[in-house]
Amino acid sequence: MQFILIFTITAVFPLLLYAQAVSDLFGLSRLVYDIIFRVWFLLWALAIAVFFWGLVKFIARADDAAEREKGRTLILWGVIALVVLVSVWGLVAFLTQSFGISIIQPVYRDKNGNPVY
Repeated sequence: MQFILIFTITAVFPLLLYAQAVSDLFGLSRLVYDIIFRVWFLLWALAIAVFFWGLVKFIARADDAAEREKGRTLILWGVIALVVLVSVWGLVAFLTQSFGISIIQPVYRDKNGNPVY
């Protein structure tokens, strides 16, 4: 019992005094950032694709009123998605600058000084 208590104190105490650098467990924050970054660009690509698919349907089926209306609806949803994405992008930029949050990720280097991604 005393061994567990002594081990816990010696392991946790430097963290409380900031004497030990806390490293990210398995690069979790970098992984989460990379996933969000890729999903963000996937959403942009999807919004642009919906817009252009609606444009193609609108032009290609100009003689059919029902298909033209479907194309117009896709164009509208594509534009709405793009506006929402730009708004979220601006909101995140505003909040990060207002609160002084840095989104720039640290560059990890190997033993030779080369950046590791």
